Amino acid sequence: MKEINHNIKPSVNLPETYRLNEQFSDDFTGTSLDFDKWYDFVPAWYGRQPGYFDRSNVSVSNGLLHLASRELSPEEVSVENKARGFDRFSTAFVRSRERILYGFFEMRFKAINSSVSSAFWLNDPLDPPAKYRPGDFSEEIDIFEVFGKTHHDADAEKTYFMTLHRFPTPYVETKVNFSDEKYACNMPYDGNFYDDFHIGSLLWTPEKMVWYLDGEARWEQKNVNYHRPMYLNIDSEIMADWTGLPEKGELPGEFVVDYVRVWQTEK
Repeated sequence: MKEINHNIKPSVNLPETYRLNEQFSDDFTGTSLDFDKWYDFVPAWYGRQPGYFDRSNVSVSNGLLHLASRELSPEEVSVENKARGFDRFSTAFVRSRERILYGFFEMRFKAINSSVSSAFWLNDPLDPPAKYRPGDFSEEIDIFEVFGKTHHDADAEKTYFMTLHRFPTPYVETKVNFSDEKYACNMPYDGNFYDDFHIGSLLWTPEKMVWYLDGEARWEQKNVNYHRPMYLNIDSEIMADWTGLPEKGELPGEFVVDYVRVWQTEK
């Protein structure tokens, strides 16, 4: 496991009781993903049609994590993927190996300049058999979701999306569940997220959640429901019904991450 500088400070002032959690922090200084900390795939989810998560699209170089998205040529598409509808694009997904409960989560990033998403989020997909039984919820906290060029929703490329989800069970990752309880703050932003690096952060405590962009608080919610350990996710997805498919010439492109850092308060 790579060593992390524990003297690094977050972009906002935290109580002195907060300490860097090395398991969930990474400066991506090596030549490959640290598989003691991360998966370069998500076990229960293949992708969002017509794109799939391709492990070869995840790489580390020059102190950065790269999540590539590509348009596929017909000869690249397997018979199985063509039949399943994953036949036009490939994107990327990185997930923490462990779950975490509460903390201050921070990422320095540069988004992909495309209608493909660039996202940093937490979720508890529940473990079987609980996820398949009615009466519970799978929970998700979107620290941020941003876009470059968009084709269905022109405002999306100048919006910083921060969202809370609760998906009623039975829950299956591959199915979009529009019956979720959703609370969102869609913050207009006068600029873009792909020309320069930005810092997206979340403070998640038993009492509240506060979202930050570049060290400035942007949204706050009382924490009513989110009290389970969650996976930390970094990914790019195809959002055909929301922002439209990438057009010719947009891809290949990359969602680039300088670092991920997580601080937790001492018990």
